[in-house]
Amino acid sequence: MANTIDERGDAAVFKDLVERTISSLTDDGIETVGSFTFRGCTSLTSVSFPMVTAIGSSAFQSCTSLTSVSFPMVTAIGSSAFKSCTSLTSVSFPVATTIRGAAFQACTSLTSVSFPMATSIGANAFRSCTALVSVSIPAVTSLGGCTFLDCGALTSVSLSLITTLETSTFMNCTKLTSVSLPMVSLIKTSAFQGCVKLPQISLPVIRAINNYAFSGCTALSKMFLLGSSVVGFEGDQALKNTPMSKSSYLGYFGSIYVPSSLVSSYKTATNWSVFSARITAYTGD
Repeated sequence: MANTIDERGDAAVFKDLVERTISSLTDDGIETVGSFTFRGCTSLTSVSFPMVTAIGSSAFQSCTSLTSVSFPMVTAIGSSAFKSCTSLTSVSFPVATTIRGAAFQACTSLTSVSFPMATSIGANAFRSCTALVSVSIPAVTSLGGCTFLDCGALTSVSLSLITTLETSTFMNCTKLTSVSLPMVSLIKTSAFQGCVKLPQISLPVIRAINNYAFSGCTALSKMFLLGSSVVGFEGDQALKNTPMSKSSYLGYFGSIYVPSSLVSSYKTATNWSVFSARITAYTGD
């Protein structure tokens, strides 16, 4: 059986950590860190578990002095595992494949994350990481709702394998200027709402856009909808308060580029017709 450290199963270690206010912890014999084990250990600054493969829910939640973590073998990170670790500045989990909901929520000093093997990221995983600038998750195929909600410092993201962008994924990412979504076919409600610096977006295989998806994207002057059929459009509120939504909004027009063979269909399609003056043929430029 794998060696496990948790609040109930290894109470002596947990009690020692809390009562003696240990700041650094290293152990090469532990393979699992159980749920709640070190939650609220505010003196803990560094952790190294070279053999651990799984971190339980809330295992390090609210360890507000934690700045350094090393888990080279971890494959699964539990929900809220590092939530509110407000001193953590960067994390790298080279073989982690699963990051559960709220795992790093409210890590307000976190500037960069690297998860090269992660395929599944739960809802709210990086919500309110207000210093987060750089994200590397090239293998992810499943992304929960509100994943980057209120990440006000995030500037660019590439999600090359994601097919569905969930509700409020990038809502209020006020510095986001570049997004790559080559496989996304569905964008759900409020996914980019309030991304006030996003200048354009290209969606080569998009099939449906839900309401409020780009609401409040006041710099969004170009959309490239390059799928082979007219995109399902839940309602004109999807582009509320964008350069597309009013004829003289901010003094310039927004343009919606679509395949030339679909221009006429877009101009008369349900909910698209209100933007008929913005719809133009894509020439490849």
